[in-house]
Amino acid sequence: MCSVHVYADKFAYLGCICSSPSSDPKKGSGVSSNRTIPLDGRYIQPKLVHLPSLLIWKLIRVTLRRCTGTFTGRPRLMPNCAVRNTRIMPVPRKAGRKNSSATEVTLPPYEPNIPEPTTRADFMKYWIPLSFDDRTAEKLLWISEGGSKVARTSDAVCPYPQRPERYDHSPQVLCKEGLLGHRGYWEVEYDGWVVIGVVSESSPRKMQDGPCGIGENKTSWGAGWSGSCCQIWHNAENVDIQMPLSSTMGVYVDQPAGIIKFLLVEGEAEKEVRLIHKFKENLQEKVFPGFWVGTNSFCLIRKKDQ
Repeated sequence: MCSVHVYADKFAYLGCICSSPSSDPKKGSGVSSNRTIPLDGRYIQPKLVHLPSLLIWKLIRVTLRRCTGTFTGRPRLMPNCAVRNTRIMPVPRKAGRKNSSATEVTLPPYEPNIPEPTTRADFMKYWIPLSFDDRTAEKLLWISEGGSKVARTSDAVCPYPQRPERYDHSPQVLCKEGLLGHRGYWEVEYDGWVVIGVVSESSPRKMQDGPCGIGENKTSWGAGWSGSCCQIWHNAENVDIQMPLSSTMGVYVDQPAGIIKFLLVEGEAEKEVRLIHKFKENLQEKVFPGFWVGTNSFCLIRKKDQ
């Protein structure tokens, strides 16, 4: 008797439509037979099976398949058949792809061959609003204040789900918004040991893929305060630059021209910028704001009206 006869008996089922190996050596073993097996074990030709019974049997199979997955080997979540899982995480998306809930950034058309900005007022013309992408954040980093602040205050692990685009070794996070074919400028307040940088979309994020720290490879560039001077990082090399201490840093990117500038923002009422370092690179892909955050440190993305 097959496993579903217990249900079939309730409907006066006359035969089980089971596939059985053929006993004919010419057909070979494992070939399904078209014969049907009744409850008493005698073979009956298919034409003798009553049509109503066959329809009832098919209805039972469909019902069992939907509710229990008996015939497929996979459990199915169906309404009224199983408890809904309210904590199912979304399907991971490709690294760099913008979250649909993120603010759309409208940038002016790119104009080549124009003078580079030199004053803060000039840089502010290319201001772009940013927000941290928690899909990329390493699990020691905590994002708050509507996605504008990232902090690492202890060794507590944030319960982020596993994702292919997440950093798994370096305490880093990217922003949702990237630049491709445009210019952009943003400012970041920071405290502690941080590296503020620019990261290419294809830059490694897993330890097994190679150096993934900002400035430790050819596809990322960073700047940070070391305690006594400002350090510039790229391709695992760093340069010390003597600059006054400032708690705010600006970053300017002209992606088509391959220009990356790191700047100190000085002053209280009338803020001005001072160039820390300029990179001239061949940027062939989208780049994202990136942040490395040390222990007891934080970064806060400034708003334009601040």
